[in-house]
Amino acid sequence: MPNLTSDTVLTLASNIVTRKEENSKYVVYNPATDELHVLSRLAYTILKLCEQPARVAEITGLVEESIPAFQCDQGRGEVNGLLQKLLKRGLLQAA
Repeated sequence: MPNLTSDTVLTLASNIVTRKEENSKYVVYNPATDELHVLSRLAYTILKLCEQPARVAEITGLVEESIPAFQCDQGRGEVNGLLQKLLKRGLLQAA
């Protein structure tokens, strides 16, 4: 798994299938691994942002604009950690 920097470009892995569930949760199917993942609204929003290649700095900036509580080092760290988890699960890939 690549070390993420602000210039790392991420994109949605191919053939990912999503479905909205109750309570603002999303079920995401990755056919490459044959796994289902339950994601929060934030994680799903990040996946949608990566439908087109996007730099980590762009993703973080958009999250900060949408959710002001993330406009701090801790918030940016949480977004970065979430990006790492999505990469590890094979839902995102470094372009």
